[in-house]
Amino acid sequence: AGVADMSFVEGFGAYVARPNFLYGDESLYSQQDNTVRGAPDGGGIWLMQGYDYDTLKALDAPVNITQETCLNNLDHYETWLDVEPATGKTLYAHKRLGGQMAIFDCDPSSTDVLTCALFPTGGNCYGGTYPCSSANYKTPMVKGQKIIPIYYIDETAMLTNDQADQLKEAGVFRQAAGICLVVCVIFGFGLTVLGAWFARVATAVER
Repeated sequence: AGVADMSFVEGFGAYVARPNFLYGDESLYSQQDNTVRGAPDGGGIWLMQGYDYDTLKALDAPVNITQETCLNNLDHYETWLDVEPATGKTLYAHKRLGGQMAIFDCDPSSTDVLTCALFPTGGNCYGGTYPCSSANYKTPMVKGQKIIPIYYIDETAMLTNDQADQLKEAGVFRQAAGICLVVCVIFGFGLTVLGAWFARVATAVER
C-alpha cells in the first residue's frame, strides 16, 4: 500500500506515490525481501536524505529516511490547497508527487531474462553471468522486484494580485447582494402587512 501502479499507461514498471512513500507501507522504506545472495543482514533498498530540507545544504553524511521521518516532516511532503469557501477559488496550492520505477529481476532461470543481457554484468547474484537486476548500474548488489524512488515534483500555485482584486470585488458584490436580499425580504413583508391593513380599513368603511 502507498503506491499506484502506472505500468498500464507507461508500458514499463512505473509507479506514483507521495514523496518518499509518505503514508505508504513501512516495508517500502527498507525493502529487505529478495536481497542479494550472501548479503549481510540489513541489506536491501534504503531511502537516504542527503540535503537539509530547510537550508537546502548538503548534510555532512546522508541519514536514513524512515516512515517516522516523513510523518515528522509533513510540511515538506504533503499536498494541500487553500480554498476561498464563498467562490470555491484556490488561493494557494502546493502539490508534491513522486515517481518510482520497479527494477525487474535477472534470474537466469526466468524466460524473461534475455533483456538483461543489455545491462552490464556484475555482483554475485548469479555468478557474474547476469546482472542482479535491470538497474544494475545503480544497484549492482541488489536483486530486482523492488520499487526505487527516482524523483518527486514540487509545484506551487498562488493567486495573482489581479485575481485577488477580482476576488475581493466579487466578495463585496456578494456581500452587497446578501444585504439587498435581506432588505428586500423586510420591505416585501412590510408591504404585505401594509396592504393587509389597508384592506381591513377599506372593509370597515364599507360596512
